[in-house]
Amino acid sequence: ITLEQAQGYAHARGVRLPTLTELSSAWGDERYPWGHKPDPKLGRVGRPRFDQVPPVGAHPPGAYGLFHLGAWPWHWGQGAELAGGADERDPGFGLAPLPSRGPVGFRCVAAVGA
Repeated sequence: ITLEQAQGYAHARGVRLPTLTELSSAWGDERYPWGHKPDPKLGRVGRPRFDQVPPVGAHPPGAYGLFHLGAWPWHWGQGAELAGGADERDPGFGLAPLPSRGPVGFRCVAAVGA
């Protein structure tokens, strides 16, 4: 998905893309959202077989109730950066979008009570 598509979707619903700080906070301080060690029961720790992203709910949510932070896709940040991407490389935050980084998805955030 392109940045413009993600922004358009969010705008049409009255929400926004998260900042890198929000994505990083949701991820946590460890290498993976669930801790420092890879655990395929908790999320993807390598490139999915046949490049298929797992369905929502395939792994339990993290500490904040978010599913699939470490499920391999990159996420668009509000400032057109990428975050996440727990594939065979280390996850990262604030990375430039490149064709070699994919797939790319997005999350939306809204004010509490909105």
